Amino acid sequence: MAKSLNRSQKIDLYNEAPHLARKRTYSSLIECMDSNNLVSITYRKLETNRIIVRIVEPYEFKKEDDKIYLYAYDRTGRTRGTKSFLLDNIISARKQGREFRNRVF
Repeated sequence: MAKSLNRSQKIDLYNEAPHLARKRTYSSLIECMDSNNLVSITYRKLETNRIIVRIVEPYEFKKEDDKIYLYAYDRTGRTRGTKSFLLDNIISARKQGREFRNRVF
């Protein structure tokens, strides 16, 4: 069962990032999550190994089987809705400067 990361675990995630680019990605995701801002993520899809870009509403990080996932509402995919993105496969994250209202799930 997936377990949500609390604030201190998010900070640990950032501090343990292996390099500056990864720190920037995590920092952008955490900032957008805390301020309800849309974020553009560049993501490597596992099944096809394709690089895709999505505009998402980031909600939380969850840890499952030693892997961390971003749970977000995808606004741009063919099948819009709540999705999980493996954090290790998120290449970059850019704040979009637009706020969103939390959805009720």
